[in-house]
Amino acid sequence: MSNSTRFLLIHQGALGDFILALPVVESLSTKFPEANFTIVANSSNLSLIKSRPYLKRALSKDLACFAPLFSEKPFDVEKVSRILGGTFDRAFIFGQSKLPVLARNVSVLGIRKVYEVCSFPLEKQRVPVTEFIYSQLFERGLDLPKRKAVIAPDPAEKEEGTRYAEELLSI
Repeated sequence: MSNSTRFLLIHQGALGDFILALPVVESLSTKFPEANFTIVANSSNLSLIKSRPYLKRALSKDLACFAPLFSEKPFDVEKVSRILGGTFDRAFIFGQSKLPVLARNVSVLGIRKVYEVCSFPLEKQRVPVTEFIYSQLFERGLDLPKRKAVIAPDPAEKEEGTRYAEELLSI
């Protein structure tokens, strides 16, 4: 892969689902260190990863411009592509509902390889969620190194919090 490799990740889930998928995202960045990632997810989830070096763009999935991606109706492909920042080599769609519709619409954007990833197994499948996500990508030919995701505050936020705590302690 060249230095211009670009991955689009769309995550539909809430905070817990997002956290359980983070090790897989970290693994993708390890396997493809030259790749730049654009991630579309709940804005509150994006704050957890905004300082990751592989993250080129983070966009809230709640923006009105992304609503057509979840619909069976035709949409302005050029407009959505422009908002996303151009073309991508691969897309990873994490979710449960509307997964086939979203994957089809993302492929219309000209993305060569689209991976549909169910966020959690069926009730009868007794497997940890993160392992389930890894297994789906493995079945599609992606053998990813297992990674842990460390969620740490942004350094600037941590420094601000430390100053605030010290200020409170001095009162």
